[in-house]
Amino acid sequence: MNLGKYNSTRKILDEYRLNAKKKFGQNFLIDQNILKKIVVGAKIDKNTIVVEIGPGLGSLTEHLCKSAKEVIAYEIDPDMVRVLNETLSEHDNLTIVNSDFLKDDLSLLENKEIVVVANLPYYITTPILFKMLESQLDIKRFVLMMQKEVANRLSGNINTKEYNALSIAIQYRLEPEILFNVSREVFLPKPNVDSSVILLERLEKKRVDVSDEEWFFKIVKSSFTQRRKTLANNLSFTLGVSKQVVGKALLKLGKREDSRAESLSIEDFAELSEELKKGE
Repeated sequence: MNLGKYNSTRKILDEYRLNAKKKFGQNFLIDQNILKKIVVGAKIDKNTIVVEIGPGLGSLTEHLCKSAKEVIAYEIDPDMVRVLNETLSEHDNLTIVNSDFLKDDLSLLENKEIVVVANLPYYITTPILFKMLESQLDIKRFVLMMQKEVANRLSGNINTKEYNALSIAIQYRLEPEILFNVSREVFLPKPNVDSSVILLERLEKKRVDVSDEEWFFKIVKSSFTQRRKTLANNLSFTLGVSKQVVGKALLKLGKREDSRAESLSIEDFAELSEELKKGE
């Protein structure tokens, strides 16, 4: 652990009479080496526009400002914004947005190729990812720190317990790679779980072609509603598609009628959505 940075973080919190707030999932990363590795992993240069979600006290933000052309940082906590405005005032390439990222219209990011870098609060990792994936923003890559278990899901493979709807949503557009793991010991306060930093690189071409993306993702999300149930049961319950229709579509794909969602690849789901679209 970098004790110097630990003391610095504690000093800033004391100086501003602040504490980490549980409601915002605040855990401050205090290891300088890891901060530098995140910036390297994001492949940032002086032409890069970076979007940071949840900068907190700005430890990572400072490194990003030194490496990037522009940094746009979304921070929900007004107390953290006050700290950032004072401690990072020398960086004229930094824009701080005091906003709930999940509620923001993100219009500030339109017509820009961006790289998203964030130490994501564990409790909103999935909603933030889905918001970004469903947006029309031009995102070149993500480098995200998140709960280790969630990172494993993003890179999950077919027929594993990690494989789920989020795995497919990510791998539809992006190539996931876990860069390194991060011990809970390098945060203040210390969380209850370890973390991973994952790189999500945009694919030149989407992994599969579908005629209706919204319908495709409805099929994927609904198929994993209850993992112990068959895919036909899940789709029947959530979307009202008859079990017989699902069964016939699965047989056409060369699958069993009682298949579960984790046994279908992203290509299988693309074919299944097209088959079910015909009888919608």
